[in-house]
Amino acid sequence: MQTPVEITLLDRKFTVNCLPTEKESLLQSAKFLNKQLTEIHAKNPTASLMNSVLKLALNLSYKLTVANTTEQRMQFKLNMLNAILEQQVQK
Repeated sequence: MQTPVEITLLDRKFTVNCLPTEKESLLQSAKFLNKQLTEIHAKNPTASLMNSVLKLALNLSYKLTVANTTEQRMQFKLNMLNAILEQQVQK
């Protein structure tokens, strides 16, 4: 059963629902998001909240894309090494 959890982003309170097992992760994510938003907003305090949110969304999306690409390259290399090892074992 989902329970309400209160989070704060840029001094604004929000209530979101999540499973009790997800509460800590949600709170950590909200803390990280708030820190990032605060840093972006501090660099340009006259920017609108929407502008700050969009910049953060783009930054996080980019980091996720880079991380996924890096992970895919590592997985490819591991698969290649595994195939080489299997060939050597079969000899």
